[in-house]
Amino acid sequence: MALVTAQRLNSYMNSPVWSDEQTEEAERICAQVEGRLSDRLNTPLTPEPFSETAGILQSGLVATKYPVFSVSSINGAAIADGDPLPTGWIIQDNRLRATTSSTPSAFTLGSSLVPSLGTHLRVDGIGSVNVEYLAGWGPKPTLIDGILVKAKAVMTNRHDDTVVIRDLDATPPPDEKEDWTDDEINNTFGTYRNIVIFR
Repeated sequence: MALVTAQRLNSYMNSPVWSDEQTEEAERICAQVEGRLSDRLNTPLTPEPFSETAGILQSGLVATKYPVFSVSSINGAAIADGDPLPTGWIIQDNRLRATTSSTPSAFTLGSSLVPSLGTHLRVDGIGSVNVEYLAGWGPKPTLIDGILVKAKAVMTNRHDDTVVIRDLDATPPPDEKEDWTDDEINNTFGTYRNIVIFR
């Protein structure tokens, strides 16, 4: 399910009356707008399953390809939904970390890591770990607001009959911008841009 639903968008737009077809279209628009933002940020927004062998940096940070919403397995040891991570592991700011209490057996030690294709660790690591996780940022307020603004623009521009009359002037208002400028991406969503995949 996308971060923003048609119901949430409808509420954001002051609850216009939509037909079933318009509601279905709004649902598609929400998913498409989220997909465009996800592409611009190079990372999933709605968490999705992902697995990889990731390097562990000297700081303890696990250099996963994507932000970590939740972890389902570490080195083959399953973690039930809602259960805490094993001792020695934490998720902090959507990043998995090995804490100082980790024992050497918690991950594969090595002075040099062999990263996966397309990944080049810039910092020497202390080991690696096999991790299965939900990759993505999840429902961060900034992301939800950004999706709502642009999904509303699409509905307003393309489905005039779905919104309240904006003005009784003979001249219709200009179309709302349906995409983000580079400045908006950098200034509003810069925190969420994924640069790991460019290593």
